[in-house]
Amino acid sequence: MKRIILLPFVVVLFSVFFAASCSTDSPSESKPAPTPVVLPFGTAFENFEDNSLAFTVNGVPGTITVGTDSADGGTSVITGSSIVTGQLSGTYSLALTATVKSTLPISSTEGDYTIMAPIADHIGYVTVNINLSNPVDLITNNEYLYFTHKISNTTGMTYRVFFHSQDGKYCYTSNYTPSTTAVNNDIYFNTLLNPAGYTTETVMSNVKKIVFVLRYKSYGISQKDINFYIDETGVFQVI
Repeated sequence: MKRIILLPFVVVLFSVFFAASCSTDSPSESKPAPTPVVLPFGTAFENFEDNSLAFTVNGVPGTITVGTDSADGGTSVITGSSIVTGQLSGTYSLALTATVKSTLPISSTEGDYTIMAPIADHIGYVTVNINLSNPVDLITNNEYLYFTHKISNTTGMTYRVFFHSQDGKYCYTSNYTPSTTAVNNDIYFNTLLNPAGYTTETVMSNVKKIVFVLRYKSYGISQKDINFYIDETGVFQVI
C-alpha cells in the first residue's frame, strides 16, 4: 500500500524537477542579426532576361515585388505587373501599370514616402521593391545604384529611391522626374539623404530592401493612370 501511494509522489517530484531543469538549461535567446554579404564591384541585381522576378546576387536570393500606398491609408491601385518584351534594355523588362490616386495629404515627416512634394497638397504612390533574403553591403566596393526606366506620363509624377537596412534605418534620394523615353539612371551613394542620428554608410553597408517610389502629386484628390518600366538594376563604381 505504501508503494502505491509513494509512486505518484515520486513521479510528480521528478516532473517538477525536470521542468525546472529544462527552463534553466535552455533559456530563450534571440538569434544574432545576419552578417551582410559584401557585393563585388559591378554587381547586377536583375535584368529580367530569365523571364523571372527571382534572382540571386552573390549567393543571396532576392525577389522583385510591387506595392501601393495602402499601408499609409492611400487608395492607389496596381492594375498589372508583368515581365514584357521590347521596352528597355535586352529582351525583357518589368512593366507596372497602376492608377495612382493622390488621396494622401503631403507629409512633413522626414523620410516619409510623401515628403518633399512641392506645389501640391495631396499625393499617392506605388512602388517597385528589390527584396533580399539576407542583408548586403552595397557601399564597400561600389559607389552608385544604376537602373534603366521609362514612364508613360510624367505630369505630376516624381520618383525617389529608398534604401532600408535590416535594423529599420533608411536613406533616400532627392526628387527625380521620370522620363517618357528609356534612360539610364545613376544614384550616387554620397548624395543620399538620411534622418539625423546615423550615417548613410550605416544603412548602405546593411541593406535589406531597395524601394522605387513612384509618386503622383496634385492639388486636391485626383488620379493618374501610368505604365512604368524598369530594367538593368545593379551597383557599380566609378573607374
